[in-house]
Amino acid sequence: MARTLLSFLFIILLAVVLVQGRFLSDDDGEMVSDGVHEHYHAHAANNQSSVEQSSFLALGGPRVSSSSTCDHAYGFFPCAENIPGYLFQIVIFQYLMSVAEQLVSSSSKKIFDTLGTGIFGATVFRILMVFPRIIMTISSGIFNSQEGAQNQVFFGIRVNAGATIFNLTILWGLCVIVGRRDRAAQENKDSQSQPSTQSFASNWLKNLTECGISTDASTSFTAGLMLLSLVPFVLVELVNVVSSASGQRIVVLVALIITVAFLLAYFAYQIIDPTIQKRSLHYSRFENLLTQNGKPNVSRIRLFFHLYDSDNNEQMSSQELEKFLRLIVTDEVQRMTAVRTMMKDLDADGNSRITEQEFLNGIENLLANNSSADNAAAIPTSTPENDQEKTEEVTNGGAAGDVEQAGGNEILTWDFLVTVLQVILGVVILTFCAQPLMTNVISFSGAVGVPTFIISFVVLPIVINGRMAIAAIFPASQKSSKAASLTFSEIYNGVTMSNLTGLLSLLAVVYARELTWDYSAEVLVVFVISLTIGFLAYCKTTYQLWTSIFAFFLYPFSLALFYVLQLMGWD
Repeated sequence: MARTLLSFLFIILLAVVLVQGRFLSDDDGEMVSDGVHEHYHAHAANNQSSVEQSSFLALGGPRVSSSSTCDHAYGFFPCAENIPGYLFQIVIFQYLMSVAEQLVSSSSKKIFDTLGTGIFGATVFRILMVFPRIIMTISSGIFNSQEGAQNQVFFGIRVNAGATIFNLTILWGLCVIVGRRDRAAQENKDSQSQPSTQSFASNWLKNLTECGISTDASTSFTAGLMLLSLVPFVLVELVNVVSSASGQRIVVLVALIITVAFLLAYFAYQIIDPTIQKRSLHYSRFENLLTQNGKPNVSRIRLFFHLYDSDNNEQMSSQELEKFLRLIVTDEVQRMTAVRTMMKDLDADGNSRITEQEFLNGIENLLANNSSADNAAAIPTSTPENDQEKTEEVTNGGAAGDVEQAGGNEILTWDFLVTVLQVILGVVILTFCAQPLMTNVISFSGAVGVPTFIISFVVLPIVINGRMAIAAIFPASQKSSKAASLTFSEIYNGVTMSNLTGLLSLLAVVYARELTWDYSAEVLVVFVISLTIGFLAYCKTTYQLWTSIFAFFLYPFSLALFYVLQLMGWD
């Protein structure tokens, strides 16, 4: 075997050393000598009809014009020029973006958990939560020529608009359904011996009005902030009134300045009054108690043990346990009962303290049984003032007010550094994969005849927001006013940031690249849906079951509205 290998290497060496040749040019139209005739330069005088009889060979056969070849994104990303290639790259780039989005989302929440309320939670954290959507618009404007930006910016803004509409319709309706409580459940339970004489239709109609969720006043306030974020949308629609290009550019600039002012004001308000931050932090910690498959998140629960172990003695007292349980159990009586039960069952030595492993076992059992803990609670048709004040006190002054802040030692750890690097890695992947994804989607849509609107406005927003929808179902399914309030507050906060940052990125690209404004249809659809749901949420603290049907209806309505606006030439 060794001798054969040596012989093979010797032959290769001879071929490299002894064989002589010449470099062949492969320029367009270049004809290469067949190696026999001595007319290497004579091909310049040959015409096309005499090529077959000449002594020169065409290298590679007929050439394709440069206009039909694919362009490599950034000069090194792969490209495609047929339908299977487009589809393959769409799957690859979308997968990379999904992985990056999960990295950014989960890692930024961990940083928020560690740092607590402050500048990060009011600014950077909010931006990172909507970064996967706004990068679609930014990348199309930065990494493209002016003509390419004009053709692709609409894709990014449609993805952002589709995500906003999805959150306010499909996700909003699902949260109402999974979090609904029956006001008459206890009455029916007490009168089980009496058979119901009502028809199925009557019971179904009754459920539409008597089942639902109850939120607090802070949730309505958050919905009001979402309504305020629509003011720049009204200003930018004035572009349709101005006929001259210079006048439209002035309107875009004014709308851009107003949008920046609103975004900075939103950040400043959260820093001055950290209530929204505290509720978001509360929701983030509550959300992360379970993994996406519904199993207890052991690493997060251990983190909470050390976070709420205020005296750092590796044991948790009943007072510290009660603070933590505010993340899970809303009712004060049930919470104190859970504290006494856990301390009794887990405190082996009777010193009124539990260890980390005991804490982990107790929380796992509590999470397994907590989903139905609040089922018997009744949802009021109108929230009494005293109940509303109590709910607000528990949500804001109680649980949120007791959110623990991180110490400096937790920031100076390897785990924290890895988390920061994961956020950076996710941002880099999202930035460089967004533009190739858009290019392939547009090419695929044109090749198969599917309107780009369907993929950008419907398919990608559902894919991008699918994980968020799944993550929001667990907190909403706890069937408590507190869980519902935090869930819907996060939806409204996300839409507020999506509206402001999405419009800001669009206006910045349009103004900086001197693009023609033809995005009024997308802006108007987002405005109509946000205004409808925002006004409903601002005026009501109780969402009956029928509101979920109304929200579901708004989704196809938004698609039809956009189609009609396109036919009307609204852009």
